Amino acid sequence: MSGLPTQERRQHHRESVRIEADLWSQYDSMRVLITDLSEAGIAIRTKEPIPANTEIHIRFELPLTHSTVRCDARVAWSDSIEGRAGLHFSRVGEADKRTIVHWLQSHCAKDEATAD
Repeated sequence: MSGLPTQERRQHHRESVRIEADLWSQYDSMRVLITDLSEAGIAIRTKEPIPANTEIHIRFELPLTHSTVRCDARVAWSDSIEGRAGLHFSRVGEADKRTIVHWLQSHCAKDEATAD
C-alpha cells in the first residue's frame, strides 16, 4: 500500500453502506458485508480471509432499489485479522456502472441536503 494518507489516494467519493453481497472466485464463494461503496470499488467485511490480488465476482443489490449489480473485482488489500478487504472493480458493465454512479449521486445529494 502507498504511504499516502487514505484521503489523498482516493479519487472517488465513498458512501458508507451496509449491503449484503455474494462473492465468488474460482476457489470459493461466500456472503460478505459491503461497508462502503464508490464507483471504483468497495470495502467489505468477511469471516474468511481473501488474499490480496485475488480476482473475484461479486453481486449485490443497492438499497432502496431493485437494481442488482454484477461485476468483477480484484482484492487490492486484505486484513485477515480484522476481517476486512478493499476491492477495486476490474470489470463493470456500462448499465451497472451507471446504476452505481446514479445511486451514489442521489445519496450524495441527500447527505448534502441534510447537512444544511
